[in-house]
Amino acid sequence: MATTTGPSANVTATRKPNDASKLLLLAVPYFSQRDGATVQGDWMCLSSTSAMAAEFLKPGCLIGSGQPDDRYLALVQRFGETTNAQAQAAALERLGILATFHTDGRIEQLIVQLRLGFPIPVGWDPATRQVIPHDPYGEANLVGRWV
Repeated sequence: MATTTGPSANVTATRKPNDASKLLLLAVPYFSQRDGATVQGDWMCLSSTSAMAAEFLKPGCLIGSGQPDDRYLALVQRFGETTNAQAQAAALERLGILATFHTDGRIEQLIVQLRLGFPIPVGWDPATRQVIPHDPYGEANLVGRWV
């Protein structure tokens, strides 16, 4: 799970399933990792997700020609590979966004960040609480995608 010290990423969540009165919805732009100009589309989900967060937090920070997440990927590659969390943090910092990446996050921490208005790039969360992610690969189909 990625958390930030400032506003950041791309998930919506509810405290209880089917409880629309507690919906936390952030107007984060959507970028598909599958329409990029590079051959890295299948494994650049963290870059596309982080680009969504960056554009939400600092609108216009990825302005230029081509796809915004391709421009973000080029920035990430100055610091390392798209799958490297430290390279992602360095790219976000270059855009003025301080981020830390964690593998020990909990759904409660995610909800706190969302309530503060920070979008959070995350891997899939098996908790029973309902989350609605922006999946940069397209429709969330974890079973069909990997079998």
